[in-house]
Amino acid sequence: MPSKWKLLPKACVVCIAVLAASAGVLADSLDLCLPADATTVDVQTTAERIVLVFVSRTAEVLGATLASDVPSVAVRNTPNLAYFDHREGEIVLAHWGTLEEPLRMFFVSLTASDDLEQTSRLFTSLFNGFLVAHEMAHWLQHRCDAEMDRYTSESMANDLAVVFFVELEGGEEALVALRETIAQAIEHLVDPTPSEEDAAVYFNAHYAELARDPYQYGYFQFRFIIESIDQRDRFDFEKSVRSLCRF
Repeated sequence: MPSKWKLLPKACVVCIAVLAASAGVLADSLDLCLPADATTVDVQTTAERIVLVFVSRTAEVLGATLASDVPSVAVRNTPNLAYFDHREGEIVLAHWGTLEEPLRMFFVSLTASDDLEQTSRLFTSLFNGFLVAHEMAHWLQHRCDAEMDRYTSESMANDLAVVFFVELEGGEEALVALRETIAQAIEHLVDPTPSEEDAAVYFNAHYAELARDPYQYGYFQFRFIIESIDQRDRFDFEKSVRSLCRF
């Protein structure tokens, strides 16, 4: 068992679930798609609800809790758009309404549409919805001292985010809709992997430069998400968490 976990009595696990419910984070209240005019408060509130449900579900699976606090949520625009900062213990998310124009134009190019509602739907469903659970998976990887390369880490984070949402009411339908949106977007991107190289090897070797280019990194991340959604029947949340945390 990783040393950063403390076993919880069953009563405490129930308490966490009750706290989640009392905070208004019941499973059927989670939404993968915020409106285009969502405020930073809307983004933060939605993300915090996802974080709390994720933690509650993880505690239920493991019968354990973390010795340190769960991650906080900060809404500020950065080039990374969404990431987990393990040093600060926070998930950082971007906000569509205040996003810089070059990044907004990147997402417009992915939808090839003048309909900003469609573009904002791609952004919010991905960066303010699905990727919150993805970043929580990175949080869990860090807390469980899971050692893996970048390619495996990103792929596994998407697998865990998918099975997390699958178990929520309406989650699978939302994932199918997200997949359709991402499948359309990836058609406007080009696989940066040279023809003679293995995708995983290339991703690991060039991660830093890929992460600075939304067109190249976006291709990999979109492909990861599509594959995870397509393979959702192969995994479940409990088995995935237990395997990751070696319980």
